[in-house]
Amino acid sequence: RVVSLVLGSLLLVGSLGLRATGGTLAFADTALRDDAGFLMSGDQTLTTDTYALTSTSMEVHADAPAAFMPDRLIGDAKVTATGNSDLPVFVGVAATADVDAFLGATSHAMVTNLDNDPDYATSGTAAPAMLPGDSDIWVAQSSGTGTQELTWTVEEGDWTMLVMNADGSRGVTADLAAGATIPALDWIIPTLLISAGIGLMAAIALLV
Repeated sequence: RVVSLVLGSLLLVGSLGLRATGGTLAFADTALRDDAGFLMSGDQTLTTDTYALTSTSMEVHADAPAAFMPDRLIGDAKVTATGNSDLPVFVGVAATADVDAFLGATSHAMVTNLDNDPDYATSGTAAPAMLPGDSDIWVAQSSGTGTQELTWTVEEGDWTMLVMNADGSRGVTADLAAGATIPALDWIIPTLLISAGIGLMAAIALLV
């Protein structure tokens, strides 16, 4: 009886946790997508007095069956950037090694923490050697005034996002948001809810 009580209690707590997680994901999947079907974060204002803002390297590596590859799990990613000045803004995604080579000694700020008060790691001292729009390294890019939007299918590799003024001038401020389609939710949510239901029935049986 004691063993059944303990196991049933643990299983009950775990099942309720799975149910809560599955319910939260189901709500987000149905209510929080934009018109294009992307689950988006809220806008985050990022600013630097250097020439560029970059993300940390986004490492996407998977040694798994096709169903668990990045394009099946994450799907398409989207980034929006709205400049806070009259200057056209540029936003692009490229392989981390290519972004590092493009920047070289350019003074730039890497965003290391996206809290209410973001943290930055600044490096480099020089002005950019070329305008971002003149480089061919980008797998996805967008530039202009107003809100800029880029989408790309997430692939295996190491990726970095860069935001600059399109004219290469110093001082970058932009409101950014990111999201993805996350097609894996189509099977993650049912799996969580079904597992929670089975666990709850087993917990009740043990407790009774």
